[in-house]
Amino acid sequence: MLAVSFSLSAQDSASVLTKAHEFVNVLSGPEMFGRGYVKDGDALAAEYLVEQFKALGADPIHDTYFQTFEFPVNTFPYPLRVELDTKELVPGVTFLLDPASGSTKGTYALVPVEMENIEEEVKDILKDPCKECAYWVGLPRTKDRDSLALFRSIRTSLPNVAPIVWVNNEKFTWGASTDTYEFPLIEVKFEGDTIPSVVQLDVRNYYKKVHEARNVIAMIPAKEKSNKFIVFSAHYDHLGMMGPTAMFPGANDNASGTVMLLTLAENYAAHPADVNIVFIAFAGEEAGLIGSRYFVDHPTIPLDKIDFLINLDIFGTGDEGITVVNATAHEKEYELLKEIGERDGRLAKVKKRGPTQNSDHYWFTTKDVPAFFIYTMGGIKAYHDIYDRPETLPLTEYYDIYRTLTEFVERLE
Repeated sequence: MLAVSFSLSAQDSASVLTKAHEFVNVLSGPEMFGRGYVKDGDALAAEYLVEQFKALGADPIHDTYFQTFEFPVNTFPYPLRVELDTKELVPGVTFLLDPASGSTKGTYALVPVEMENIEEEVKDILKDPCKECAYWVGLPRTKDRDSLALFRSIRTSLPNVAPIVWVNNEKFTWGASTDTYEFPLIEVKFEGDTIPSVVQLDVRNYYKKVHEARNVIAMIPAKEKSNKFIVFSAHYDHLGMMGPTAMFPGANDNASGTVMLLTLAENYAAHPADVNIVFIAFAGEEAGLIGSRYFVDHPTIPLDKIDFLINLDIFGTGDEGITVVNATAHEKEYELLKEIGERDGRLAKVKKRGPTQNSDHYWFTTKDVPAFFIYTMGGIKAYHDIYDRPETLPLTEYYDIYRTLTEFVERLE
C-alpha cells in the first residue's frame, strides 16, 4: 500500500495542501476499492488510518484504535450485464442498481407501467405479476409531496415481484442498503421515443448478513492532565464497488473530511491543547449512521465530558463557504466560528443551519453532546457517483478551514 508521511513540520499552507492531496489520492484510490463492502475496502482504509495516527503520535484511548461492530449490508461483487434490446449499458454511467437490488438472470419482455390509474395498475402487478416480464417505469418530474410519496412506495414494492427498469435522466446517485429486494431495480438513462422491447439481465447481489466494521479512535492528550475532551469526527467509509468495474471513490465524501482529522492530529501532536483532542473516524455512515450510533451506545470516553464535537463531512471545496448544522442550537459557538471564519474574507460565508439527522453528529445530539456538523459549499457537484475522484477535488478552502477550526477550539470557553 502507498505510504504518506505526515511529519511534524510547520503547518503552512503549501505543506498542508500537499499532504492533504497525497492522502486523498491514497484513500480514494483504486487500492481502497471505494472504502465499501467488497474486497474489504473499508477494512483496508481503517488499517491505513491507524498507520497514520501512529506515525503522528496520536495514541489509542485504551488498548486499541479500533471499535468493532457488525451490521448487514447488500453488495454487488460479481460482474453485471444489462442490455436494452441489443444495447449494452455501462455500470455507473448509463445504468445504476438500486442498492437494495436482488438477483436475476434472463431475457425479459419490457412492459410499461402506464401513468393513467397508476395506483390501480401497480396493485394489479403486485397481485399477479408477469413471470416473463420486467416493468418499465418512467415517471414525470414533480415536487408534489403526495406524488413523491406514491413514487417511493412504487419503487420499494415492485422489485419484490419482478425486475424493474426505472428511467432516470437526472444525476445518478448511489447509496448503501441494509435490506434487499427479491429482484433488481435498474435505473437507466433513456432519451428515445420508443420503449425497448426486451431487457437482458445478469445481476447478482450478495447479501452479507454480518459485515464487520471498525470505528478508528485516536487521541492527543492535553498538555496538562485534563478530564475534558474536544472531539473531531468524520466518516471514512464510502460506497465501494458496483460490480468489478464501477468504483465509487468518495474523494469529497468523505476522504476530504477524514484527511482533516490527520491534519488536525499533526497540529495537536506538535501543539497540545488545554483539553484532550479525540479523533473518531466512523465506519458504517453510508449504511445509516451505524458507526456513530454504536459509539454513542458504547462510548470509549464519557459523553458528558465532551465539551464540543465537530463533525466534518464533504470538505473538498468551499468556494461559497461552509455550512454549520446545529448553528441555531448553539448560537454563541456559531457566532464565534462565524467571526473567525469570515474575518478578513478568510471564508466566503459561514452559513447557519438548524438541526438535521444527516451525518454522524446526530446521535451525539440525542445524548446532549454539543455538536456542529460542518460541510463545504460550491465547486464540484460529484456526489455518490463514480465521478467523485481525487484528481478533480480542489480542496479550495481546506487550509482556511483548518486554521478556522484550530482557532475556534483555542477560543472555546
